[in-house]
Amino acid sequence: MIRGGSYCRGPFKRTMDLLVSFSALVLLAPVFLLLALVLLAVSGPPILFVQERVGLDGRAFRLLKFRTMCREASGGLPLTGSGDRRITPIGRLLRASKLDELPQLVNVLFRRSGGKSSTWTPFSPKSFR
Repeated sequence: MIRGGSYCRGPFKRTMDLLVSFSALVLLAPVFLLLALVLLAVSGPPILFVQERVGLDGRAFRLLKFRTMCREASGGLPLTGSGDRRITPIGRLLRASKLDELPQLVNVLFRRSGGKSSTWTPFSPKSFR
């Protein structure tokens, strides 16, 4: 696999990841709180959706997102379409605006993906083990 230069993997990249993720978490804290309260009021707990994914070098990590589907949706199809009835109305809005992805900043800040989560990285596919 071809990878970028050393600036894409070294201390500069980690420093940038820390600065960007920490700044974004601080600035977006009111948005996080508002979304958490709305999700809690509309669809109840849990607020976060956690899924195991495969990252760089095949390392598994736990992806965090705001929950956009009803709680009973876990047994359904692995892929969702635009008309999927399992997606809640607030979930449609979160998905369209990409706000459901905000909790991934926590993975970047605390290296919860085996040190491989970043503010700039390719999409990681779902793991089907």
